[in-house]
Amino acid sequence: MVKSPAIDTSPLIFLSKASLIDLLQAFSPEILVPQAVVIEVTAYGEEDITVKTLNETDWLIAKNVGLTAFFDVMRYSNRNVP
Repeated sequence: MVKSPAIDTSPLIFLSKASLIDLLQAFSPEILVPQAVVIEVTAYGEEDITVKTLNETDWLIAKNVGLTAFFDVMRYSNRNVP
């Protein structure tokens, strides 16, 4: 069973830019950020608000998520996936 939900790139960017990243803590005290998301976001540079958010928010946990864990996260996040 997955203990912490994960976030994808688009919602992470949107919530960071809107200064609403703290809304994620309504779901879980920790949110996993898959390594692929970290790579995509950091391509914007260190001054980007989302990169700063990742670096300054200790409950956003960068994690190398394999495919099995990824699908477990998707099932947890979207109850419609079998």
